[in-house]
Amino acid sequence: MNYSPINIRGLEITVFLFVFSLLVFSNQFFMEKPPRPVFDSIRYIHYGVNLEEQGVFGLFKDSQGRVLPGNENTPLYPFLISLVAVMDNELKSSLRCLLKSKKTNECQLRLESFVYIQSLFIVLILFCVWLTAWHLFKSGFIAWTSALMAFISGELQYYANRFMTEIVIVLLFSLLVLLLLLIIRHSRVYHYALLGLTLALLTLTRPEYHYLFLAGLCCFPVLYLWKKRRILIVGLTVFFLSYYSLVGSWQLRNQSHFQDPSITGNYGSIILAYRTAYNRMSWPEWGVAFIYWFPDVGDSIAEKLFDEKYYTKLGFDAGSYYSMTSVEILELLEVETDSADEAMNHLLRHEILGNLFKHSMVSIPLFWRGVFIGKYWGVLGFFCFLVLLSKFRKPAVCDLLLLSLPGWFLVALHAFVSVNVTRYNLVLLPFYAISIAVVFASVKEKLSGPASGSGTVTG
Repeated sequence: MNYSPINIRGLEITVFLFVFSLLVFSNQFFMEKPPRPVFDSIRYIHYGVNLEEQGVFGLFKDSQGRVLPGNENTPLYPFLISLVAVMDNELKSSLRCLLKSKKTNECQLRLESFVYIQSLFIVLILFCVWLTAWHLFKSGFIAWTSALMAFISGELQYYANRFMTEIVIVLLFSLLVLLLLLIIRHSRVYHYALLGLTLALLTLTRPEYHYLFLAGLCCFPVLYLWKKRRILIVGLTVFFLSYYSLVGSWQLRNQSHFQDPSITGNYGSIILAYRTAYNRMSWPEWGVAFIYWFPDVGDSIAEKLFDEKYYTKLGFDAGSYYSMTSVEILELLEVETDSADEAMNHLLRHEILGNLFKHSMVSIPLFWRGVFIGKYWGVLGFFCFLVLLSKFRKPAVCDLLLLSLPGWFLVALHAFVSVNVTRYNLVLLPFYAISIAVVFASVKEKLSGPASGSGTVTG
């Protein structure tokens, strides 16, 4: 199918960037101050400070105070922290104090510069959503509403205020979706190059995106048999080379230091131990999980409807599958295995492949648990996305559904190998925002009648 290009005037782009920059940065004045970083945030900060001080990616130091190279995590987000710290002495001092202090009130934390950088990322995310919606539906109303819906979710502002990878993931994934759309509709060689580089940056932020790369490679033969276009062969080559120009460099570094080209160290057994703990749930618990994991009100509804034994282990409190059963599995692995590789093989052999039906079935409520990003906003987005499934024959909607497949692949992957909390799946945000906008546009059209240039769900 031939798609006509759209013309977005420079003035429209300028107005968009001005309006949403004003919204995003004004909103910062009404938000809480950046909270004191904890847990994973401290880990990223530790990497970043070590990078800034010694130029070495690692968590630990030797007896002379030199940072030892590490590979437990991927480097992009810590590199961003170190880059901003180099430019802002107050941030640098705050992060160093944070790592050294043991009392919560010991440091005067000045983290605003990093929050402002991440707030700029919000504007860029909204811009990608706006462009994607406009390219799909050729409708200013749908494009502006999509960006507004993404902003209203509140998820972007929440994570921009914290030292967590989510805001960078959503930015890169939104760019990835836009590039995929350009490939579907125009298919230029440089689109494939940018796609490979963007997916490489995602992998260097969170290692599970390497599986998305592998899944993409598997899809190319099917796409070629369907389209039979020579540019797909050239595109695959360019995509592959651009991806490995970045990821391959990191793997060579790991091979040099650790004699292992893996993107990260083998801590997968810990993640799988937490996930396989849920395989211990009974079938009544399996059914109750769909109610309990419904956002906000699900747990209270389950408490009113069911006996305590059917829901008490589904949360995160002491005695839950997450807090107790996973620890029991880790303790058992420590006794029965001698290395991380052995622990991973044991889990794969006994907990997953040896119990594949139960593991797969438990992945279904865990999938359900992960799709409701932004609580009620996610419920609305999920519902509107389901509504669009009935309009799949419309070209624009069909393209949107195709673009969403990488996101749903990641949700399924997270449900299969992790506890799949909603923050893992913020990549669904662009699709939910656009789906809400399209449904709103359809309702508006039905109420007021088709208007000239309204940009309905066609394409």
